[in-house]
Amino acid sequence: MPRLPVELAGVGRFEQNGRTSSLWVGVQPHEKLFALHRKIGHLCVSLGLAQERRAYLPHITLARCGRSTGTLDSFIARNAGLASAPFEVDHFSLYESHLGREGATYKEIAHYGLL
Repeated sequence: MPRLPVELAGVGRFEQNGRTSSLWVGVQPHEKLFALHRKIGHLCVSLGLAQERRAYLPHITLARCGRSTGTLDSFIARNAGLASAPFEVDHFSLYESHLGREGATYKEIAHYGLL
């Protein structure tokens, strides 16, 4: 089974309405990762979903942030140079999230091996 090379690189945040909505660790861009992203995007469009218009930013979400989350500037500055040794991934999972009063809950919907 083919494997996807992955390296972690840096941390950052997504903002919504002027506040941090999530904290993430970056995934170093790699052509195999972009090819997988394109393949999934084409499949979604073929199923009738709207094409994603946002730029693709490979990342792993570390935390979702609520209104009471304090500033993350010092954390991001301290960890800006975060990096990992390369590792390989041979599968990925699709998760469904449900937002509720107590936060998000996640359920694995499907598990895919890389072909």
